[in-house]
Amino acid sequence: MKTDPTLKAVKTALKEKLAEDIIVIDVREKTPLNDYHVICTANNSRKMDAIKEEVLKQVIQAEGKIHHVEGRPESGWILVDAYDVIVHIFSPEERERIKLEDIFKPKKTLSDKISS
Repeated sequence: MKTDPTLKAVKTALKEKLAEDIIVIDVREKTPLNDYHVICTANNSRKMDAIKEEVLKQVIQAEGKIHHVEGRPESGWILVDAYDVIVHIFSPEERERIKLEDIFKPKKTLSDKISS
């Protein structure tokens, strides 16, 4: 897939529609399914829908492909699957509740040493 042009198109769309608190998470070493998760916030349902539409438009203009879209603004979470780039558009309340960023934080591991 064309990850770099798709990611660039997503970033452009989010900036143009004034998405807030944008985070790009590189998951290439964590999963073979996609390369990046992009998380942003929109403070109302109209803005969420406008961001989604702009992401779709920009990705297609960059000759990327859209696999599918899930969710509606009323739910507080819209997911745009552009194959190697997954875009999550959250309401502030839903982003705080889900805390998706936390899933990708490094986890603490137990030591291999066993003390006697």
